[in-house]
Amino acid sequence: MKRFVSVLVFAATIAMSSPAWSLGSFGAKGGTGLGFTIPEGDSVADYVAPNVTPSVFGVTWTLGLLVAEVELDLLYVRTTTSGGTPNVAKRTSNHLAIPAIAKLQIPIVPMLAGLQFGAGLEMRYNFDTDPLPGGSAEQEAMVFYVPIVIGADIDAQLARATAEIRYEHQITDGVKGDGSRVHQLLFLVGASL
Repeated sequence: MKRFVSVLVFAATIAMSSPAWSLGSFGAKGGTGLGFTIPEGDSVADYVAPNVTPSVFGVTWTLGLLVAEVELDLLYVRTTTSGGTPNVAKRTSNHLAIPAIAKLQIPIVPMLAGLQFGAGLEMRYNFDTDPLPGGSAEQEAMVFYVPIVIGADIDAQLARATAEIRYEHQITDGVKGDGSRVHQLLFLVGASL
């Protein structure tokens, strides 16, 4: 019985000292990408998409759980839109994005490099758009996106570098009553400790 208790205490000590039980890792993430719109209604035939360019940077927190991880980000997203039909004057939108993403890690080189696949939900708060679309004051304060992530990481145990492609699918209206959507494809890099 003493031996069993000793082995149990030893196993619990090892498990509790594992990185999977730590408070996670903090880091920074940034990048750019492109956006594209999907209009709604009869204007689809004559529609020419505007140029949409997002820029992203912020902080990230990741909790690793063996081959899975949960990532929470706090990101500043600045989107510039121009051109298209009907012609869109240059418009800049500033957002605070809070994505929560669950990822699956597939090791390529054990304990060093791996691939990531994941999805989640992102709340994006609009705090400034200049000028407002269509002169409307009906801009939604919060828009939801579904991020889908494919990436790779290199983990040197003391620091970790990541690169990912993130497709963000808009699921709620950005302007009240406007059924069009702006989806984004982001290329992000990050580092964490």
